[in-house]
Amino acid sequence: MAKSRRRVFISAAASDAPLVRELATRLHAAGVDSWDATSHALPGANVSADLGRALDDAEALIVLISPAAMKSRMVRHDIQFALGQERFKDRLIPVLVKQTPSDEIPWILRTLQWAKGGADREARAEAR
Repeated sequence: MAKSRRRVFISAAASDAPLVRELATRLHAAGVDSWDATSHALPGANVSADLGRALDDAEALIVLISPAAMKSRMVRHDIQFALGQERFKDRLIPVLVKQTPSDEIPWILRTLQWAKGGADREARAEAR
């Protein structure tokens, strides 16, 4: 019997799509499937229904933190959804990909364990 792959939902601003693709590629190579609206939302598709199914199927939610993401209503909605779901307890993972003022980041995310990544020079330097 084939081993089941883990599934994660990636929440990010549309302008961070290159970073989403890079992360999705790395996750896939590590045996983790991912879903994100920037790659999977097709023209004419019912994006809300697809997004809902992807969130239902996800075992974790990764939020790419950038100034654009913190201004995105959709990213904030994804965060609120994850915070309201018991199954995402300890599975909401903020990843700093671009330097973002802390006052733009929801306070609850600042209390979680963070990962740092992405192509942004400042984010990489801060991780050192």
